Amino acid sequence: MPEIVLSRIAAIVAHDRRDQLQTVKAPTLAICARDDMVTPLYFTEELVRLIPNARAYVLPDGGHFYPHVHGGEFRRVMSSFLLES
Repeated sequence: MPEIVLSRIAAIVAHDRRDQLQTVKAPTLAICARDDMVTPLYFTEELVRLIPNARAYVLPDGGHFYPHVHGGEFRRVMSSFLLES
């Protein structure tokens, strides 16, 4: 079982499309939690920097499960973004 987990992590790390992010034309909102240890804040910051006109919404906490920890706020932010797009 550890081999499967390690192979999944390797696949995630190898999947690098940063050089193509400047071609994204769709409105983009990157949401994260400041304390997410799986996908740290610097990943969100880089996405927003590389995708034209993207913006970020950073929750103070909630880790990688912030949509569950802050479900109401997550739904409010997403709904607002989708309605304006």
